[in-house]
Amino acid sequence: MDASRYDPIADWYVAWVDAVPGVHRAIRGHLADLLTGVPAGGRVLDLGCGEGVFARALAAAGYGVVGVDRSQGLIRHARLRSHAAIAFAVDDAQTLASQASGAFDGAICVLALMDIPDLDAVFRAVHRVVRSGGTFACVVMHPAFDAPGAFWLDEAAPAARAVRRYLDEGEWWSSHADGVRGQVGAWHRTLSTVFMTAIAAGWRLQAIAEWPAPPDGTPNDDIPRLLMMRFLRVSDGAGIG
Repeated sequence: MDASRYDPIADWYVAWVDAVPGVHRAIRGHLADLLTGVPAGGRVLDLGCGEGVFARALAAAGYGVVGVDRSQGLIRHARLRSHAAIAFAVDDAQTLASQASGAFDGAICVLALMDIPDLDAVFRAVHRVVRSGGTFACVVMHPAFDAPGAFWLDEAAPAARAVRRYLDEGEWWSSHADGVRGQVGAWHRTLSTVFMTAIAAGWRLQAIAEWPAPPDGTPNDDIPRLLMMRFLRVSDGAGIG
């Protein structure tokens, strides 16, 4: 497994999460939406767990938690910052080789799906480790408004967002070199690509929500910056029609 792009910046990233907590705090406020359908005390996989902020929230809510991340540096921080009852593993979300089939009642992936090159492999790997009837909830920066080249129109009142390259799928890098996406890049996919990839892997869209406010400093709360998608595992085959 190749090194993660987060490893060279792991210490900086953890400090950034602590210094700019608004987006994570807002998502934690929707934790019940992510876990709808997961039984109380069930086992949950935190995919792309980073330094463990959501793994800790899951454990505090009474769930059994396993956090996986490709970055050895972030997993080191997660273990240092979290209760010993939370299991963490260095693993690739595209294979989840460390996890047994059907081991989880549900899975979440918060602000990490855009870090992973092979979207189909992720949906299929999670499909394998989540039991039949389990759920997979993902939160991403809204791809319709955080597409490559998107920017705020400062002269507009209220502030408006310009989107230039929504249909231009693939890897991109933010022009803000000091930000997360300026340092590790991201993978942009259209909404149709995400939904159809999930369906082909045996998932059914169960819920979708668009959340407005964070990240910190968003000038217009009428423009959703976060997209939540929750899927139900419905197929053991290669896909569903």
